[in-house]
Amino acid sequence: VCKLIGAVFRIPLTNLVGSAAMSYYSSAYSVYNVLLSLATSGIPTGIAAMISRSVALNKLKDTKAIVRLSFQIFVSFGALLTVVGMLFADNIAVLMNSEEASPAVFWIMPAVFCIAVVSVFKGFFQGYNNMVPTALSNIIEAVVKLFLGYGIASWMHQNGFSDSEVVGGAILGVTIGTLLAMIYLMI
Repeated sequence: VCKLIGAVFRIPLTNLVGSAAMSYYSSAYSVYNVLLSLATSGIPTGIAAMISRSVALNKLKDTKAIVRLSFQIFVSFGALLTVVGMLFADNIAVLMNSEEASPAVFWIMPAVFCIAVVSVFKGFFQGYNNMVPTALSNIIEAVVKLFLGYGIASWMHQNGFSDSEVVGGAILGVTIGTLLAMIYLMI
């Protein structure tokens, strides 16, 4: 469902800004994927395994310690990557030979922080063999990205913003979707 929603998002966005401007979107997403890998690589799986083991051994006190420590480490690292990415968004875009991708790179960076938080919670729920929160958070993220991301981009396009800014607005919708998925998991 999430992949289908993602495809539905890209098609009208491409029609709105054109395929050349969609390269800014792809550039921002490639930076995001690299930082995401650094910030969250294997977190949900590792946390799930540790939580599952603690639950199986009836050491529920350990699950709190695992989540607390994981949260401190990965949220701090995610926050650091977010701040550095936002401060150097222009430089990152230039390094990628896509100066126009700067707004998109800037607005995707807060999602790195949100995904670090999301990863810890996903690992927690998966450790208890509860996949519903993970699935629902993914759907929340995808639906918000579709409607809010496209809505922001469409509004910006109608109001004369540049294509790079419009793509940045679409990426802001992605970040807000990730933020709402994070809030859902925290609740």
